[in-house]
Amino acid sequence: MRMKEGGPQGPPPFSCQANSEPWGGSADAGAAPDRRSCSVRAEKRTLVCYESPHRLADTLGLIAAVMGADRRVCVAREITKLYEEFYRATAYEAQQRYANENPKGEITLVIGGAPVSSNWDKIRVLEELERLLDEGESLSSAAKTVANLSGWKKNMVYEMGLEEE
Repeated sequence: MRMKEGGPQGPPPFSCQANSEPWGGSADAGAAPDRRSCSVRAEKRTLVCYESPHRLADTLGLIAAVMGADRRVCVAREITKLYEEFYRATAYEAQQRYANENPKGEITLVIGGAPVSSNWDKIRVLEELERLLDEGESLSSAAKTVANLSGWKKNMVYEMGLEEE
């Protein structure tokens, strides 16, 4: 399912959980991301994962914290069944809804890819790099993540990190 305005409104066929051209590519993440998987923050492909209804609100909160509160998500419940339901919102809005509501059944969580942003100046790149380094990421890993998010070349971000140390 492509997570963009004007995209398909219904669910994709299950065979689209791996890369596929018609849907623009997706990644089958299997389980929902956790704090150790910060590399998914910059993933530009749509992520598809499965989550327990009991952990859904916590997972959505984690997605909002790690990937950004404005990251688009779709909570799909009971796909292919009589009472299937799709809730599309930002990670923050979905977390607020499911903090007060405990869904039942099978949950498939579709997380939109990272937005492509080319408006990053040197100050913003350095701020994001510093934040990732403060979180304990290595300079190489942080430079790669910032490069993916910002559109800057990894070696330029890495060199900026070396200059700041």
